[in-house]
Amino acid sequence: LDLEHPGNGWIQMPSWPGVARNQPVAGSYRNQFYLFSGESVGKDHEGNPSRLMLQDAYRLTMTRKNGQLGGEWETLPTLPKAVSASANPVPVNSKGEFVFWGGVDASVAFLKDPANNPGLDRKLFIYASQSGIWSFAGTTTDFPSRVTLPAVLWKGDWLYISGEVKPGIRTNSIVGFKNN
Repeated sequence: LDLEHPGNGWIQMPSWPGVARNQPVAGSYRNQFYLFSGESVGKDHEGNPSRLMLQDAYRLTMTRKNGQLGGEWETLPTLPKAVSASANPVPVNSKGEFVFWGGVDASVAFLKDPANNPGLDRKLFIYASQSGIWSFAGTTTDFPSRVTLPAVLWKGDWLYISGEVKPGIRTNSIVGFKNN
């Protein structure tokens, strides 16, 4: 919806250049929309349907040509690992660095029994939107990583609200980080 001309109604934007997916992670920074990871349906070694963990990323830049609102997608560098179902929106700090914590990757995607599941990877990854560089930012030890949860910007800090720490096991804790 073009907020400068709401009377024109809804506009269909171009689809991203990747495959259809569920459980992606999205965020925005400086009027650009970002789409990361997720999962699709692939095939296992016997040809049966199987989870396909995605590590692709895209950025939609809004454009205005001849008074018409549009958008152009750009393929971004591949993620270091899948982060399907991670916090949404993905937190972004004041420098335009997206902070990824948790999410489902190939190491745990097929482990459905909580007793056999080690939990989610506790590594933190940063995507610097200005340079397009992925970097490792450390490992959390005090709190388990999560999936299927909202991230909320509150009083200048990002909060991770609840979330699932293993299949079928949710936490009621809130964890946050300073947005600087």
